[in-house]
Amino acid sequence: MQQQVIEGFRPSPQQQRLWRLQDGCAAGMAQCVLALTGDLRAEVLEQALSAIVARHEILRTRFERLPGMEMPLQVVSSEPLLDFRAIALNDGAVNLEALLEQERGTPGMDRGRFTLVSTGLGSLLLITLPALLADPRSLDNLAAEIARAYRAVQLGEEHPEPLLQYVQFSEWQNEVLEDAGAGDAREFWDRQRLAGGGINTLPLEALSLPETRGSYPASLARFACAPAAGAACQVERVAREHGASLEAFLLACWGGLLARLSGSPDVSIDVFFDGRKVAELAEVLGPLGRFLPVGLRGVDGRPFARTLGRVEANLAEAR
Repeated sequence: MQQQVIEGFRPSPQQQRLWRLQDGCAAGMAQCVLALTGDLRAEVLEQALSAIVARHEILRTRFERLPGMEMPLQVVSSEPLLDFRAIALNDGAVNLEALLEQERGTPGMDRGRFTLVSTGLGSLLLITLPALLADPRSLDNLAAEIARAYRAVQLGEEHPEPLLQYVQFSEWQNEVLEDAGAGDAREFWDRQRLAGGGINTLPLEALSLPETRGSYPASLARFACAPAAGAACQVERVAREHGASLEAFLLACWGGLLARLSGSPDVSIDVFFDGRKVAELAEVLGPLGRFLPVGLRGVDGRPFARTLGRVEANLAEAR
C-alpha cells in the first residue's frame, strides 16, 4: 500500500490555537470591507489581487492532516489560487451584514474570497479570509497593498516582493517554543493569568471540564449593539481627561462588568496584541497576533480612576 507523502511546514503556535478552537465548529473568518473610489476597472483590480496572492505564500496555503497527526501541515501551492467574483446590485441600499454573512457561509470556503460589489452609490470590495490565514492587522496590510498593487498594474510597474513569508515566521515561532527558556516564559504568563483571579465563572455559564476548557460550542453566536448617540465622544473625552488610552478605558469597563457578574473583585482578561513589534514583521500577512492575560485586581470596589491607571500600566507591561 502506497503511503501518502505531503511536503509542508509546521503550523505556527497561533495557527495551532485556532485549529483547536475550531475543532467541531465552523471555521473562523477574518473580514473587512473596502470602499473603492475613483474610476475603478474591475479587470485591473483582479490582476492586482492575483499579483498579491502570487507574492504571499500564506494566501496560497491550505492545511493537510495525515492519519495519526493531531495538527495539519501548512502546504503552500505553487499556483496563484484566487477566488474573485464581481456582482452588481441595482438597489442603492446595501445590507453589508447580510453580504458578509453570505460570504462567511459560502460552501468550500477554504482559502478565502474577494468579492467586488458594484452599486449605484459606488463600489465595495469584500475580503473574507480564514482566520488561519489572516488576523486583523493582516487585513489592514492587505488593504494598503491592494492600493499599491492596483497602481503598479496601471503603470506597468513591478511590485516589490515581501521581506518575509509567513512560513519563515512560523518556523521561528516554533523554534522559540522549543528553546530551553520557553518553560520559564510559560510559567510567567500562567502567573499573570492567576494574578488576575484565574478563570471566572459567569452566571448561567455551564461548567466545563479542564480538558475541554477553552473550546467554543457550535452554537456560539455574535451579538452587536450600537452605542447611544454621542457615547463615543464621551468615552474619548473621559479617557483623555484621565490620560488613558481608549483601549484601557474600554478594557477597564469590561473588567468591571465581568467582576460584578462573576462576583469576584479580581479578573483576568486575554487581550489581543498584533505581534508586529519588529520592523521586518510590520507588513507580513498571516496570524501573528496572540492573546496575553492582563490581570485586573480589585477592579470592582476601587475608584474608577485608580482602576483605569492600573489597567493602562498592565497593558503596557504585557505589550
